[in-house]
Amino acid sequence: MGQLLAGAFMPHPPLIVPEVGGWRCADVTATIEAMKTLSARLIALNPSVVIITSPHGNQSKGDPEVMEQPRLSGSMANFGAPGCKLSFAVHQPLSAAICVKSAAAGLDLHRAGGDDLDWGAFVPLYYLQAAGFTGQIVHITPGFIDLPQAEALGRAIVEAVDDSVERAIFIGSGDLSHYLKESPPYGLRPEGALFDSLVVDALKTNNLNKLLTIDRQIVARAGECGLRSLVCLMSAMREFKSEFYSYEDSYGVGYAVAGWLPEIPAEVRLARWTIEQKIADGKPLGAAPEWADNLTGRAGVFVSLKKNGQLRGCIGTFLPQFPTIREEIINNAISAAFSDPRFPPVTQAELAGLDISVDILSEPEPVADLSELNAKQYGVIVTCGNRKGLLLPDLDGVDTVEEQLAIARQKAGILPGEKINVFRFTVTRHHA
Repeated sequence: MGQLLAGAFMPHPPLIVPEVGGWRCADVTATIEAMKTLSARLIALNPSVVIITSPHGNQSKGDPEVMEQPRLSGSMANFGAPGCKLSFAVHQPLSAAICVKSAAAGLDLHRAGGDDLDWGAFVPLYYLQAAGFTGQIVHITPGFIDLPQAEALGRAIVEAVDDSVERAIFIGSGDLSHYLKESPPYGLRPEGALFDSLVVDALKTNNLNKLLTIDRQIVARAGECGLRSLVCLMSAMREFKSEFYSYEDSYGVGYAVAGWLPEIPAEVRLARWTIEQKIADGKPLGAAPEWADNLTGRAGVFVSLKKNGQLRGCIGTFLPQFPTIREEIINNAISAAFSDPRFPPVTQAELAGLDISVDILSEPEPVADLSELNAKQYGVIVTCGNRKGLLLPDLDGVDTVEEQLAIARQKAGILPGEKINVFRFTVTRHHA
């Protein structure tokens, strides 16, 4: 059975592609950084297919269409960067299945020819590819369907994915109002800013009904190109929470970025945020995000990193070293990513593929008899003088208490014949 993993609403101005925008990218930094961050989080889910709705595809009289050619390719040649190119294989069976499900819902989704990748799809896919996406795509142009039809299309996409074997993410591509400043080429209309404020509010509150009830006159005067894509997307993302990333109107057009992702434990989000910030800035971190404020209390913490199923770093503290769990996670995440002596420091290119888990340890308690241990339930700490060795519970390949203790001894440099004190602890494991 397939799975719709996540979704995102992304703008598509060519100027946020660095090869096109050049120095102008400095005016849309928030949008670019949001696209990078969200793309990395999406690709970390390891999707096999990206379904994307673009308002600028090949349209026949404004009818909704799905591209059926085996491959779509495009470049930024029309925007001064002919060397900036993308090419993706089309997932034809899923494209056909979406047509069938749409027809059952009363929406005739035409199968379009041509092999051009329009800029509405190109720009989001540029960032997804930069984050590591190498899979197939499904390209849909909503055309001039009404909003209830866009809502039905979103449900049809979910049904088609569920009936497949694919791991899919859904990207709704679209810009907001084009009438936000008096300067050319569009000019200023009061409905533009009003429309954008209503859409941003709907994104922040994850409220599809707010989109469906925007006055049609406001929509018509706003000069938008993303509402149908967004309604379709939010219809498909009903079971997800929204995360609002950014909004900018630097060039008189509204650019909003939002994501719908599986709920990730705050502990894991904080560890990933810490590593991302450290790589991006290369300097001590500022204040932690507000959503991490509830990580209070004190406890030992281990942060573990894996890449392609293999250990990539693991550092922790069996007793708390900092005033809060929040600080414990931040410091151990940095150590696991950059100071584990068994591995080189984590790089920017590895971020999207990192699998992160955070273990919160209970207070260790002494063990009088080995019968009180269980390799799946309890971690162990062994001590001999100043030497200490720790092993977390429920590790792959460690099935017995004897194996557990032998590895803990080895980590501490304690010989098999030396007498040890043994402590046990439990962990609360957080993993996305």
